[in-house]
Amino acid sequence: GHGQLRGAYVNLNTAGTALQLINSAIMPPKGVGQNVPAESYTRTADASAGDLPAKSARVAELLDELARMPTVRRTEVGHKMIKSAVERFESLIASRPEAVVAAAGLLGFDDRHADGFALIEKQSKTLPSRTKAAAGLSVLRTTGASDQQFALVRQWLDVAKRDEPDSLPLQLNEGEFFAMRMDYANAERAYEAVLAKDPRNVVALNNLAWILAPRPQSSAKALALVDRAVAEIGFTGEVLDTRARIRIAAKQFELAEKDLVDALSQDKTPLRLFHMALAKQGQTPSNPNEATKAFRSAKEHGLDAKAVHPADLPQYRVFDADVPPKRDAN
Repeated sequence: GHGQLRGAYVNLNTAGTALQLINSAIMPPKGVGQNVPAESYTRTADASAGDLPAKSARVAELLDELARMPTVRRTEVGHKMIKSAVERFESLIASRPEAVVAAAGLLGFDDRHADGFALIEKQSKTLPSRTKAAAGLSVLRTTGASDQQFALVRQWLDVAKRDEPDSLPLQLNEGEFFAMRMDYANAERAYEAVLAKDPRNVVALNNLAWILAPRPQSSAKALALVDRAVAEIGFTGEVLDTRARIRIAAKQFELAEKDLVDALSQDKTPLRLFHMALAKQGQTPSNPNEATKAFRSAKEHGLDAKAVHPADLPQYRVFDADVPPKRDAN
């Protein structure tokens, strides 16, 4: 899939404790009448983490990871986790300006785009221009941003590029911005420019391959890009998902399904589930029941039409017409 290839930074021992508490909060054991409050998790995490900034950052990152779980998003527990994570990230900004990227992005994820931009503006005087642009981009990653907010981030990217014209991270940010706007011609040029300077840049390799993926005539080039990414980092879920989309365009549906099974075993993202629906629908004979099941799961995991490549929108609309909307949990 398209996007930043993030590393996993969750402390597994703490995550296990947190997941138990979240499961109790969402699905209490039989006979338990009330939920475990989110504060219980926060206290448990803090007790083991101490007060050092590095450990505080790990707690915030863990809360961020858990708040993004489909069963947690838009629940009371999820909102409290996000509030706690944002407070921790914000407390780190003075010593670690890049913490604003995580804080603002989490507010955007919580459907609070305006609050995310307000946080960036509040910290604006102390932020490097590239960090300000990256923070704005992190808010835009969640559907719901306005055209004015996109225009503002475009301005911030332009300022940052003037300050650091040779910055590869900024060129990657610009490529992602263009992709968000579905301006794939400019996104393609941005990623090509990165690869001209850094041929082993995994984000550019994967994201350029993703842009090319739905074009059968570009499958050889896209697969070559994926092979280069695999040589650098192995078969990550992001890379497997991209290769699966290339194989769908090439009508290699069984191979695509195999890649998606492997990708989904790493992380069940909405886009991977949608691509599984495409693979199931395209097989001979077609498997519409399994395709609908995969699409329904993708929607339950938060799939939005704006995350789908334009080439896939017609099939998205066909699936969407057959799957009733699911109400958000509150």
